[in-house]
Amino acid sequence: MVSPPIARRFLEANWLPEMDAEARQIILESLEEHQAPADAVLLDESRPNDLVFFLIDGQVLISRSRPGAHAEAIVEINAPSLFGLTTFFRNAAPDFSARTLTPVTYLTLTREAHRRLRQNHPAAAEQLALAAIHVLSDRIAMLDHRITAELNQHPDTQRATEWSRFRARLFDESLL
Repeated sequence: MVSPPIARRFLEANWLPEMDAEARQIILESLEEHQAPADAVLLDESRPNDLVFFLIDGQVLISRSRPGAHAEAIVEINAPSLFGLTTFFRNAAPDFSARTLTPVTYLTLTREAHRRLRQNHPAAAEQLALAAIHVLSDRIAMLDHRITAELNQHPDTQRATEWSRFRARLFDESLL
């Protein structure tokens, strides 16, 4: 159950611009509302993820641990945003952790709710899938731009060539 003020914020958020009002409402009815205090772990590197998180209020830090070193901060996520997509759709443990920096309010879509959504409301499920692809595509493009900008600021032919080869392998070695 999602409270009316949080439902309103979900419906007004700009994170799913391709989704029509009816699909947003159907998806909202599949979500569960949660609150967490600062410093709570929402995603753990050691546990498989079965949730998509819709961050309504607050900040979350995405970090990765390295053996023998402190956790490496990757990015701070500010509401409204969503995360957990890659591991949710692959049914895998993330290679990162998500910890709250502030008290947060978030909604979750469980694997079972997603199955029911696909079964009972395929058009809404398709719009959610397209929105997820859009978010992930934007994040991949942002990553490519950041790495390319870094390489341009610190020219190193070997690193630039290595990045070009890696980008090519994404297509050549894909299982698609």
